[in-house]
Amino acid sequence: MYSRIKKRQVTRTITDRDGKKTKKKEWRYYPTIMWQGQELGLGSCRTREDAENVVNRAKSNIAKGLHPKAKDQSPTIQEQWDDMLDTAEKTGAWRQSTKLTYVSTYNLDIKKEFGKKRLSDVTRADVQRWVNKLCAKKNGKGRNIAPASVDRPYRLLRHIFNQAVDNDYIPKNPCIRIKKPSQNKRNIDCLTLEEIESVLEKMDYQQQVFFSVLAFAGLRTGECLGLKRSNIDLTRGTIDVTHSWSRANGYGAPKTEAAVRSVPMVDEVRELLEDYCGNGDFEADDFLFVSPRTGFPPTVPYRSNLNKALKATGVRHVTPYSFRHSFATLMIASGASIIALSKAMGHASTQMTLDIYGHLYPQELENSIDRANEFIRTKWHKRGGASQP
Repeated sequence: MYSRIKKRQVTRTITDRDGKKTKKKEWRYYPTIMWQGQELGLGSCRTREDAENVVNRAKSNIAKGLHPKAKDQSPTIQEQWDDMLDTAEKTGAWRQSTKLTYVSTYNLDIKKEFGKKRLSDVTRADVQRWVNKLCAKKNGKGRNIAPASVDRPYRLLRHIFNQAVDNDYIPKNPCIRIKKPSQNKRNIDCLTLEEIESVLEKMDYQQQVFFSVLAFAGLRTGECLGLKRSNIDLTRGTIDVTHSWSRANGYGAPKTEAAVRSVPMVDEVRELLEDYCGNGDFEADDFLFVSPRTGFPPTVPYRSNLNKALKATGVRHVTPYSFRHSFATLMIASGASIIALSKAMGHASTQMTLDIYGHLYPQELENSIDRANEFIRTKWHKRGGASQP
């Protein structure tokens, strides 16, 4: 379908507050489209991007059998969100925890700003202004919110518009080329072996085993809570991660398909679990870590126990996830490849592992070149060196 955008310089008269008129030259963009054998003008725009959006909207109208200039009656963002939520609930596309996060994010950061607007009315400039407002928000300590707290609602809004594009409500997603604060991937808060040892000494037996599995097998907290006796294979020396436990989802599938994995145990964890499983007299279907009061995993007070142990040892405040980070750094320090680390961590892709831990391999290229150099030099000498012409 033929269309073009003409660029022209025009003179515009500006009247200031005192009534004084001045002339100003500026560039304007005039989109046109071929319709019913004639080139139809679609008005003027201040930017080429706006002109391209007008052309795309005209093409979409023609494809629907409408006049190119027909007023777009695309759904509002609230209507699009309601449809997405309804579809997710009926198809089970979102985990319960994911749904709760999305709903909270939408209501807190998106609904007031965009809810009543039609999908076709939102421009890239609108999205950028909204992101700028998010960047200026303050947390409870009076500081700007973290980059991740800006990225989370932005990604959800982008997801909403992607769905709208798939539904042919709009021709193009306005959430493109948006400037956001960069997230510092290098702040991996982990503990040293000495710190882990001192913290574990201040915990009771069950908590020692629980956090040892996090620190030396790299499991997520939910994966550890979802462990049953049948998941521990002491003969093979592996922990089979097949389920996870969370307050929102209960006992169910792990975070991703890649999270279903078999993790080899280091000797210390194997001996610890052998003793723990033997002393606990567990049946195959019994959870390993439960509250002695309720018998259910979610009520295990692992966070409060960790905070008490940290306070008693004087170690800085960390989260249970820091123990998982500690496992990753230990793997890297032991020479594990990025592929091996990704499988052990249960990441969906090696790219995810690189994004989080890639900076911890600063000498990998240099060391690889050194090894290649040594290999070539050895083989070259065995062959008697290069032949002379």
